[in-house]
Amino acid sequence: MSNGKLIFGIAAGVAAIAGTALYAHKRGLIDLNELCNRAEDEFNNFKNKRDEKLNSLEQKINNSIDKGYEFAEKAEIKAEEWVEKNNPPTL
Repeated sequence: MSNGKLIFGIAAGVAAIAGTALYAHKRGLIDLNELCNRAEDEFNNFKNKRDEKLNSLEQKINNSIDKGYEFAEKAEIKAEEWVEKNNPPTL
């Protein structure tokens, strides 16, 4: 599916939902203000969950980076010890 068809499909879906909501509001079946408030609440919940996930991922990435640095430092020390042990200084 091309991007143009995808965008058209999404736009058509949004238009259909909006049209249905306006029709239902005119008939007195739904309250648009309540619907908008619920949509805003759900959006805010989504943003909060997204932010929590991003913070968690950032912490995991930072922990992995720190462990990588620690591993590299230990490897450098071990390599230096090995070189000193196996290559005595020359005069």
